[in-house]
Amino acid sequence: MTMRTARRPASAAVLAVLIAAGTAAEPLPERFPTPHAMVIITRWFSEHESPFFKVVCAGVVNDIGEITTAAHCLPSDDVSNLVVLPGTSNTCQPVSLTDRRSVASLKHVDRRADVAVLAVPGAIPPARPSAHAGPPALVAFGLGTGPHGTRRCSARPVRLTQSDPTTCASLRSDLGLPSSLLCATAADGEEFNTCSGDSGGPVYSYSPGRPPTLVGVTSSGVGCEADSVGFIAALVGPNDGAPPAVTASWPTTD
Repeated sequence: MTMRTARRPASAAVLAVLIAAGTAAEPLPERFPTPHAMVIITRWFSEHESPFFKVVCAGVVNDIGEITTAAHCLPSDDVSNLVVLPGTSNTCQPVSLTDRRSVASLKHVDRRADVAVLAVPGAIPPARPSAHAGPPALVAFGLGTGPHGTRRCSARPVRLTQSDPTTCASLRSDLGLPSSLLCATAADGEEFNTCSGDSGGPVYSYSPGRPPTLVGVTSSGVGCEADSVGFIAALVGPNDGAPPAVTASWPTTD
């Protein structure tokens, strides 16, 4: 059984092929646009480097401008070489050095629950999403690959549904994972589940007539196919910078 976590992005040659093929600005479904609160966490880069060959993970801005992500994205508590790129939805486009935010500190980390919070100088303004007009849904956004290793330039939304509880409990036990990690498979009609490189990306609950609610971040998984199991570090409580609380309850979408 192979666990997936964060994976290095595609090579320069692969990205060049994607751009040449016209997929650099691949549109997303309008009903689930890339959240403005989503960010890219990358290693420090100079004006002569591309930051996207150093992508560590995705993350999401909380209500006081700090970044929530998956703890396994941070191999150690030393985050001095990390920067955050806010408002970046296309990883094939150049980024100005003035857009990067150095990570000031690791404010909170729970490696068992796979949740971490990063502080950055000068809070990043939190997003204020509008009300959702479509049907209920649980949607994960990530920067990773598909099951065949193809990397996209834009964040990808994946609608999720709850995995079979018995299968979930068995997998968590076999892999030594905590019960706080929720198990999700791709909803009907989705080509594949969350995949390598999606770690730290936000998971939102969409309810008709309400703004989307952040309910977790992508943790890891077993495979990438639609019927494979992905793990979510589910969050509860206000998204206001307090240490995130985790929950073993499946989020509601109605």
